[in-house]
Amino acid sequence: VNKNGWVYILDRITGKPLIGIDERPVPQDHRQATAATQPIPIGDPVSPLTIDVPPEGYTLTHEEHVYVPFWTERVVGKRGGANWPPSSYAPLTQTLYVCASERLALYETNPDATEMPEAGERYMEGRFGAPPSLPTTGILAAMDMNTNRVLWNQRWADRCYSGSAVTAGGLLFIGRSDGRFMAFDAANGMPLWEFQTGAGVNAPPSVFEHDGQQYVAVYSAGNLFAGSARGDSVWLFSLNGTLGPVNAPVPAVSNGRGGRGAVGNVDTGRMLYTQACLPCHGVDGQGGHGAGAAIMVPQDLMAVMQVVTEGANEMPPFDGQMTIEQIRDVSTYLVEELLPSEL
Repeated sequence: VNKNGWVYILDRITGKPLIGIDERPVPQDHRQATAATQPIPIGDPVSPLTIDVPPEGYTLTHEEHVYVPFWTERVVGKRGGANWPPSSYAPLTQTLYVCASERLALYETNPDATEMPEAGERYMEGRFGAPPSLPTTGILAAMDMNTNRVLWNQRWADRCYSGSAVTAGGLLFIGRSDGRFMAFDAANGMPLWEFQTGAGVNAPPSVFEHDGQQYVAVYSAGNLFAGSARGDSVWLFSLNGTLGPVNAPVPAVSNGRGGRGAVGNVDTGRMLYTQACLPCHGVDGQGGHGAGAAIMVPQDLMAVMQVVTEGANEMPPFDGQMTIEQIRDVSTYLVEELLPSEL
């Protein structure tokens, strides 16, 4: 399952498709020199790939909403699909269970960024972000592997970024970023049970038998890219279990637009800056190959978080690309370490 939300069903020995894959034409912009076609499997996508209504201030430039060409005019497209969390497969019913995300994204390029970097340096001429105030939602879907069609799907209010496990008895176990570990009816996706672990349950559970009794084990520790609450607990469940749930994790910051927020993690912020900010702003924050401006850090941490969240000038907003926790971490790194002399 790729990040665009398509399932590619291949023979694991030969690599040949078991269900057809068509090369479909996609919109083009000659300045980008992209492939004229893309390999699209026959069947359904895991998550919807079309945009019914564009966000405020934008229009839909093409009927295609995933492979959207862009240049200097910012365009809106669809992002989503599966990421690193593993899917699970039920061989008895030949059903694949996929945890995916769906979001809108903004794309643009900077034609003035023509200076070529030195060998080995990262170069990114394009920019991407997300429309402000539009949350990332999740899709939990069951896919028929005989037809590559959706059997059922459910939209979560939060991002679906967890591994799953399915049992022969028809239970689908999967965690949530809010700390819940849940069991669903694998036949229709209806929730059957939940247990609060106190930290993000993003790791895949393990189901096993010992001395004639079935157990389910899962790691509750959070995940950087899911932005879920941190922890360090391994939970073991059985029908004879006696431990009760714990309190739900409380976010350190409720939003990125005001109020007093806790200081974030500088080490995590440094890593996020390297991944998301360095191409434009450079190693020292004074501007990079992405033509980003030099960073002038204000004294107020919340003001920095607001700029990262909403964007400023040519900088795209990161609301929807980063969680509130990640925005706080990268803002703390800017204030505390990268440019402390600017305060």
